[in-house]
Amino acid sequence: MNRPRFLWLGLAAVALIAGAAIFHAQVGPTPGPPFGNHYRCYDVTESSGFTSRSVKLKDQFGGVHATVIKPRYLCNPVVKNGEPLDDPNLHLVCYETAEASDDPAHTVLTEDQFGQLKLRVESPNLLCVPASKRILEGPGPFDPTEP
Repeated sequence: MNRPRFLWLGLAAVALIAGAAIFHAQVGPTPGPPFGNHYRCYDVTESSGFTSRSVKLKDQFGGVHATVIKPRYLCNPVVKNGEPLDDPNLHLVCYETAEASDDPAHTVLTEDQFGQLKLRVESPNLLCVPASKRILEGPGPFDPTEP
């Protein structure tokens, strides 16, 4: 005769867990600053080996066909105020893009180490992609452990 009570308690526990999962999925986790590298970006003045191409892009604001025109910035991981790097070998190359987009402007709230910002987001003009990098001329390799 204890079996029905055990079954009832088990079903109640499953219902509570399912309810919590549904609530979490609807409300979502509390956003916080993301982890990862900080980057210092440099203008690219010359490039070779790149050919403009069309790509299909989709993000939280919508999808679009874009033309990737040329490299504009090389972004190196940077140690800011002595904070460790997440990945010292992960760089970004940012490309100028041309997009035929009718997306409306968006207002977003961001939070990072400099505080919380309300931003008006308008037309996109860059596509940044992860890249590896090898120095061909100029100063030697970066050592993130040096002061």
